[in-house]
Amino acid sequence: MHQSESRLRAIADTAVDGMVMIDAQGRVQSFNAAAERILGWRPEDVVGQNVSILMPEPDRSRHDTYIQRYLQGQGGGLIGGNGREVLALRPDGSTVPIRISIGRVPLDGDPVFVGFINDLTQRRAMEQELQASEQRLRSLMANIPGVTFRCRYDADWTMLFISDAVTALTGWLPQDFLEGRVNFTQLTLPEEVDRLWAEVSTAIQEHRPYLVEFGLRDRDGRLRWVSESGRPVAGDDGQVLWIDGVIMDMTAFKERNAEFESIVRAINRALAVVEFDMQGHVLHANDNFLNLMGYVTSRRSWASTTACSASPLTCRPRRMCSSGNSCDLANWTAANTCAWARTGGASGSRPPTTPFLTRRASPSRSSSLRPTYPSAAPWSKSCAPPRSAPSRPPPRAAPSWPT
Repeated sequence: MHQSESRLRAIADTAVDGMVMIDAQGRVQSFNAAAERILGWRPEDVVGQNVSILMPEPDRSRHDTYIQRYLQGQGGGLIGGNGREVLALRPDGSTVPIRISIGRVPLDGDPVFVGFINDLTQRRAMEQELQASEQRLRSLMANIPGVTFRCRYDADWTMLFISDAVTALTGWLPQDFLEGRVNFTQLTLPEEVDRLWAEVSTAIQEHRPYLVEFGLRDRDGRLRWVSESGRPVAGDDGQVLWIDGVIMDMTAFKERNAEFESIVRAINRALAVVEFDMQGHVLHANDNFLNLMGYVTSRRSWASTTACSASPLTCRPRRMCSSGNSCDLANWTAANTCAWARTGGASGSRPPTTPFLTRRASPSRSSSLRPTYPSAAPWSKSCAPPRSAPSRPPPRAAPSWPT
């Protein structure tokens, strides 16, 4: 008998879990080394005392009632169950999270109960750190201007993670996507589905990120325009594990852009508009300007004389008239064989090629008119006219044109 007790005590003292044995009155009969390590009580301070000293309120006041109810056949809560997580009281008044399971030992006379204790301190610390990390990540996601997601590479773009911002975009909760009640293929405009799959698949095959724009319908049926950027994540075998990306709502931008284009079209219809570069060359002229001024756009170049200012790069084209009954405002191009010369200076420089305007023929204004410009001494220019240079009839009258 003594040998059996010694063997049982040795087993209890070497056990990793704490073991506390109590009698039917709740008094502690034994307290192993693991229980001492977990709870901080010394065996001599606990053995013989009511086990309630190990419990904080309100369990301390209720413990004896639990035992009596069990002995009266009314159930014992923890006894014989799967155990539960509770707080235990240490000698210094602090608490420690534990998981306790209680079993009844059938003996002659009053029964005894054995409690098995697991320390949950490290697990609770890990859970709290994980929750804090998730909270930081969720806070970061909430401040990203868009919907962040992680999805599978399948036809439904099955979501593994999606941020709360998806509710503002689509009207659906993140849980709706995660549990498969809705997916982005269902929300995407039908005519866009195949194109999106093709573009994303091409990017995945080429191992590069992608950027796509498409339209979708939210929960209320409203059209939303979005821009999605993403990158595939592959495993060691090269297979795509998932896609990480961000979806941005472009609806307001699209609407502002459409409004701006409408304003520009309205201005073009109402006003005469011409656009110049910093050198004064015409870049664009709308129909109202052309009709008002009597010009059409052209890119013909003429081999003719021009009048220039003191700088070889600032040339005012002369108005020349061809036998084809049209007048041009032209700058010199590479087709002109002209050499600029300044007294004592270099030669060979030419102004750049730019678009110019062609004057429409008008019955009230003869096409043979050639307005004159003042000369720009000390500059001179010698030109070799092209083989098919148009003839220039002498002017009848020389109206003044603005320079």
